[in-house]
Amino acid sequence: MKNYLPPLTLEVYEKSGQCYKLVDAKSLTAGVNVMGIKSTYNKKLPGMLPPSTEMQGMDAIEYKIKANQHVSITYKEETFRSQYTQIIATRSSNFIPEVGHDYDIYSSKSGVSVVDLTSSNHAPRSWGNEDKECNYKTGLLGGRNYY
Repeated sequence: MKNYLPPLTLEVYEKSGQCYKLVDAKSLTAGVNVMGIKSTYNKKLPGMLPPSTEMQGMDAIEYKIKANQHVSITYKEETFRSQYTQIIATRSSNFIPEVGHDYDIYSSKSGVSVVDLTSSNHAPRSWGNEDKECNYKTGLLGGRNYY
């Protein structure tokens, strides 16, 4: 996972009836990043594959994530700001991590890129067309109230 701004978030979903509900969300960036000074620049895990060409030479933090769960990697980007208005766009990529696979995850101009380093075609296993998030309303503090 590329250790740069914008900060990425890992969202974990579990099946509830015919849809999926968000059950956990974790930031995937350095613990402290003040004015571009990071508390952690690189974190390597033993046994991980070498990075893709897009990630070579970049600061990166490696994580272990549970296989066979529906996850979404998101980031929020300010796309417009004026004296009275701020527009924030949410970019995301959904996939299902597989046992024994390594992934590179980074923000790109088109959104979030997830590269499966273990697979020959580098495409991660995606959510199916029938895999949808359950309907929800956003609560007062930004949480999701499913119905």
